[in-house]
Amino acid sequence: MRGRGVELIPLAPEHLAYLRGRELSPEVVFRWRHMGTHTSPDLFAASAWADVLCSFVVLRGGNDNEPRGLVTAYSADHTSGHCRVGAVRFGDRATLETAFLKGLFLLFEYLFMGWPFRKLYLEVPGFNLNQFDSAIGKIIELEATLPEHVYLDGKYWDLHFLSVGRDGWQKQFERLRRFIEGEPGTSVSL
Repeated sequence: MRGRGVELIPLAPEHLAYLRGRELSPEVVFRWRHMGTHTSPDLFAASAWADVLCSFVVLRGGNDNEPRGLVTAYSADHTSGHCRVGAVRFGDRATLETAFLKGLFLLFEYLFMGWPFRKLYLEVPGFNLNQFDSAIGKIIELEATLPEHVYLDGKYWDLHFLSVGRDGWQKQFERLRRFIEGEPGTSVSL
């Protein structure tokens, strides 16, 4: 799957050493799956596919093949029509990289195209919520909040459950598709 300036490639064993290093980097270590725990390389490898429906490394595309992030769908409930989405962006937290955002949108489209999911859920601690602020109420809905649920850096943070619904996604996708594919004059305003 690709768009202009982004490519998603399925997670493979050869990516694991790099991803483990990124997950243990200071900018990610407490903000992602293992929340600061240094799992063994064997356990890390096993956890990369535990309960996973699909997982993609986000690349910028072209000649720049350094991963920009990882997007994953997991805990698929095919009976009730939903699954969870996890995403981690590598690099400076202060700027949202376009390739990563496009990669996340490509994952949403992939999931709605391939399965009859009604909703995709994201669990977002309060310290990461600002990355989604402009999309809440447009592409993403705030479903629920667990107050003071996650600890980081001397504070308990709320855990927010966000969702992307099939109907809302389909209404927005044409505009987002033009952004993903890089049609001239298109940008995205969430």
